[in-house]
Amino acid sequence: MYTCLEYTLKINYVENQKYGPFLGSLFQGFLMEKIDTEYAEFLHTNGVHAYSQYVTKEEDTLKWSICTLNADAKDNIINKLLSLNIKEITLTHRNETFEVISYKVKEIEDEKLISDYYFGNCSRYLTIEFITPTAFKSNGKYVIYPDFRLIFQSLMNKFDAVSTNTETYSEEALEAIVNYVSLSRYKLRSVSYDMEGVKIQSFIGSVTIKISGPQQMVNLLWMLAKFGEYSGVGIKTGVGMGAIQCVADEQKR
Repeated sequence: MYTCLEYTLKINYVENQKYGPFLGSLFQGFLMEKIDTEYAEFLHTNGVHAYSQYVTKEEDTLKWSICTLNADAKDNIINKLLSLNIKEITLTHRNETFEVISYKVKEIEDEKLISDYYFGNCSRYLTIEFITPTAFKSNGKYVIYPDFRLIFQSLMNKFDAVSTNTETYSEEALEAIVNYVSLSRYKLRSVSYDMEGVKIQSFIGSVTIKISGPQQMVNLLWMLAKFGEYSGVGIKTGVGMGAIQCVADEQKR
């Protein structure tokens, strides 16, 4: 059994300064400075990360969300930050310091994720909101639109990387998902994600999908999507990309 954990910090910001999702890359630098060097090096070399983090702007504050997907990441990232009792965040590259107003910790165990969604009665209409710039990589090229195959392949691989009792990915399962999913509506725009002087072309917005086929398929996709709220989807989720939120389209439920 694993536990997904989300550590969210509410942060003050200075008026008239430029802020956006690109701060996720800078905040990751602060995060790497605070955790143990050996674990930071492990994260840089490990293919599938057991954490994600991103920054969003909410009214008059910034929200920094750090999510871990297994006990090792929880101990080395979230527990480490909690022990430091962080009051300020200094970004050396911007010569700027932010005040931490408050924080909260939210967790969900895999058993609850499975019972609430995989064994639930989920809506056939699923809206995925891409709240930070999102992109995928396929055959060595960036894909800057929400390709269903790449979305669910990413979620399945991330889920299987941390799950100890359940395996979701196979070529046959992915093919079935692609055949059962269709686009209901979308609201998207292309954006670029600035990271260390490099602009990564990506997208942001929302898509609503209709899931046909057996109810168990509907439930599986909901479980993967809700897991994605912790893992992120696509590339560079450790530096602030690919954050999602998932809701049912109640008008079509």
